[in-house]
Amino acid sequence: MSASNANPTSNKKAEVVGIQYLRGIAAIAVVFDHSAGMGAFDKYFGATIFNNFLMYGAHGVDIFFVVSGFIIAYVALGPKDFVPELTFLDFLKKRAIRILPLMWLAIGSYAILRILGGVSANWTDYLRAAFLFPVGQVAPLNIWTLRHEMLFYFLFGLTWLGYPLIRYGIFLWFAGPVLSAVLGGAGRNDLWDFLVSPVNLEFGVGFCLGLLYLRVGGAKAVISYQFGLLVSATVVMITLAFFYGRALGTLESVVFTSLCSAPIVAFAAFTSPAKRNRLGILLGEASYSIYLFHPHIISAVLRLLKSAVPNLPPHGAILLAACTGIAGGMIIHRFIERPLLTRFKSNFSDRRAPNLAAT
Repeated sequence: MSASNANPTSNKKAEVVGIQYLRGIAAIAVVFDHSAGMGAFDKYFGATIFNNFLMYGAHGVDIFFVVSGFIIAYVALGPKDFVPELTFLDFLKKRAIRILPLMWLAIGSYAILRILGGVSANWTDYLRAAFLFPVGQVAPLNIWTLRHEMLFYFLFGLTWLGYPLIRYGIFLWFAGPVLSAVLGGAGRNDLWDFLVSPVNLEFGVGFCLGLLYLRVGGAKAVISYQFGLLVSATVVMITLAFFYGRALGTLESVVFTSLCSAPIVAFAAFTSPAKRNRLGILLGEASYSIYLFHPHIISAVLRLLKSAVPNLPPHGAILLAACTGIAGGMIIHRFIERPLLTRFKSNFSDRRAPNLAAT
């Protein structure tokens, strides 16, 4: 395993503000999707609103995957020639610190809230989620995306950081769903479908944009109202998906959303705001907490509203629950996620210091 080309002491790269905005926007889209979906349950308000338009906010996940591909290329590789700036193991440790502790907290707290709410717990689902087991049901359901994230991290690290001679092999994984469809392998079994999931394409699109960004040196045009334009572009994408009307998660749907997401992510990366939008930055920073914890909050708020204000119009209940989920995620980011990350990163740095000093 080669790490000789890595530069573990390289300076931290500048924040790509538009990408930060887009993370928050994508998280909000997913929150509104889930709030509308939960609000339609009979145990809550049993109503669909806006002709199910909000449920197409699920395509925020597609944007997340494209953004993830971009970010991994940007943070782990050097400009121009793509020399690794992290070792394979350091990369995996950093990703694990970023993803796992808060994820475990979300899974544990979700299980406790469900039990307190009188819902029987299927511990197998929680264990699958905690270990990101590649097949089978997970709880909470939104953990499914992190399975694909961690697979992408591992394969990228293995090929580009661990064994650079086979680094372009990851493009076979990106193209896996298309190759599987052409060769008739789709639907072979759950594990195969996970390995060649359609979302691989979205990681690939983002990764290629990240390489392009590194190659050209991140040259940007400074524009006004970048945050508002990204919000508008995302709404347009969701609207097109609504009228396009294909089942979510299929290869056809993912190709469509990849074609829509690519120019949005490119615009976010290759332009720079004339003035930073404070709300956009906050939402981007809190996007992971918002994504992980909004199901807890939305479920609790809808239950409370159904009990306390049963005649509340479903539109109001669903929108209020969504807004509360977003606000709650931002609070969790500020008072739980940030201190947690600081603690783990500090421990990681302390353990690496002697090794760095010896080199």
